[in-house]
Amino acid sequence: MSTHTYQRNTSTRFRTVQSMLPVLLAILFGASAAIPARAADTILIVTTVADLGGSCPGANCTLRAAIAYANAYPAQDQIIGFNISGTCPQTIKIFSALPTITDTLSIRGYTQFGAAQNTSEIGDNATLCIQLQAASSGAHIATGLRFAPTDITDKFDVSGLSIGYGIDYAIRIEGGNYVIAGNFLGVAADGTTVRLNAYDGVQVSASNSYFATTRVIGGTAVADRNLISGNGTGVSLVSGGGNVVRNNFIGTTRSGNSALPNLVGIYASSVNNYFTNNVVSGNSHAGIRVENPDSYSTIVQNRIGAKAFSFCVPPCTPDDALGNGGDGVRIANGAAGSNVSGNLIAWNGGDGISLPDAGPQNGIYANVMHDNGGLGIDLGADGVDANDNDAAVPAGSPNLLLNYPVISSVGGSDESGIVLGTLQTTNGHYEIEFEADTDPDPSMHGEGRIYVGSGEVDITNAPPGNNGFVNFALPISGSALIGKHISAVARNQNSNTSEFSLSQTYLFSDVIFANGFESP
Repeated sequence: MSTHTYQRNTSTRFRTVQSMLPVLLAILFGASAAIPARAADTILIVTTVADLGGSCPGANCTLRAAIAYANAYPAQDQIIGFNISGTCPQTIKIFSALPTITDTLSIRGYTQFGAAQNTSEIGDNATLCIQLQAASSGAHIATGLRFAPTDITDKFDVSGLSIGYGIDYAIRIEGGNYVIAGNFLGVAADGTTVRLNAYDGVQVSASNSYFATTRVIGGTAVADRNLISGNGTGVSLVSGGGNVVRNNFIGTTRSGNSALPNLVGIYASSVNNYFTNNVVSGNSHAGIRVENPDSYSTIVQNRIGAKAFSFCVPPCTPDDALGNGGDGVRIANGAAGSNVSGNLIAWNGGDGISLPDAGPQNGIYANVMHDNGGLGIDLGADGVDANDNDAAVPAGSPNLLLNYPVISSVGGSDESGIVLGTLQTTNGHYEIEFEADTDPDPSMHGEGRIYVGSGEVDITNAPPGNNGFVNFALPISGSALIGKHISAVARNQNSNTSEFSLSQTYLFSDVIFANGFESP
């Protein structure tokens, strides 16, 4: 994860409970990859799993008392570490919601003896030694940790905690800057046992997004990976945009290869969010659901419906399937301006990408999509659309219900060939993207397992109120093309992307399509 250094010119006291140099060094220099400590920070050491009573600083410092102390001294940037005697994990059972965190605070579970951050590129081998849960499963405590800063520049980071069981929201953020890294939310410290948070693993409900500079769930380093599973929603971005959700396992166990479902993996109704390098798989409903007319969400390079990793020695086929029960990506409620590109979206129970009542300008680029229960791309969530008069489509329709290309013939050598076809829609500049698959989709409108090329065309002959057309002859290339099923999507200059075309089988030909085109 990127290192963020914050400085505040305040006179603070350096406090410790005991003489614990190793613990303090861990806190100051590498206990968390989130927001690093500074010599001027106040360090508070939690020494007991008790919830009630206690005082901090002191020999009987509870987490509740540490948070209360931090709130009482807002001029000091506080860090909470742990030094609880006993074996790993230690479980803090709370009888009511902890105090709302109102000022800059770091909570670092990896300072507890025996804890260790994840070092695996393909799984999560972190050892978590601090669990936070309700004293009883029926308690319905509103939040595990709630950050509601009084200053929009305040910062909050938490790492190395397992939070869940009898709690509605594991972590709830209502403003400021934050980093949530290296936690198990909705999952016990063993990484496989559900510790249900009834609503959300992380909820962001803030109103000052444009003043925040750092809002990250996960991060670039493997140590930053969160395991967010077993919740109502894994990550819920309700308001306050500019959030980055990166490199997490959402809906799986710690291996990334078995389901531990949230109902929905990621939900976003806020704006300008960025989702990348996550495994969003095994969830009961949609993997990622975006709902906001001005969402402008970016969804890139995620595994949606697939395991984190699988291995076999060829000629076997890896078993990658870990589908979400609903759509892989669902863009709805007028959501516009999304960018969905470079993802693996497969084995989901619904469509690969569904836009039931989305708005326009949702760009869909070069994704690997196959084996979804519905279409690869479904505009309107009503099955394959007819190619009709795009000039008559209402302005707010999903991607303007852009017509897909019609492929008339495709063939060439085993490694390169030509696609002939026609695009009929309104005047404008269009990109046509081609995908190949070994088997056709049941609808015969291919999903797009293998990207094999793209080309650009212009339509200039549309009369007022009607479509025009352009014939195209565009090259594609790949390996072992003969016999594969080729399909295409169209995309206009505003990123509106069509459904997939009817696929055609690639045929071997030395000289193909010598007769050219005729007008449709």
